[in-house]
Amino acid sequence: MIGEVGLEEWLDAVALGDGYYYRCPKGHATLPPRDCCPECGGGLERRPLPSRGELRSYTVSNVSTPEYDDHTPLGIGIATFGPVDVTGRLPAAESGTLETGTTVRLAVEERPSDGSRVPVFRIDR
Repeated sequence: MIGEVGLEEWLDAVALGDGYYYRCPKGHATLPPRDCCPECGGGLERRPLPSRGELRSYTVSNVSTPEYDDHTPLGIGIATFGPVDVTGRLPAAESGTLETGTTVRLAVEERPSDGSRVPVFRIDR
């Protein structure tokens, strides 16, 4: 059942190169995993997430919360992977040489501060 799939399972799939999103019969696409389409309430089918995405927007924060002290400055981006947008950490933004439109790949990284896993964008070279 779709509702039983959560963030950890999605991160596991992304880490293995098997990322996915959900699409309803009317063509609406969505993340994160959920029970029904947020647009129309229809059922959802699991689809493979494209391996590459396009960076649409990003920001760099020089102020952090305690759990991100070891990641300041902190780059965060939004990238489009096929029909869905994904938010993730963007280490390349911290160098100041990144542009929107850059092709990225989605990965998973463990935060040293607490061991939690987060989505991360890697520049596709």
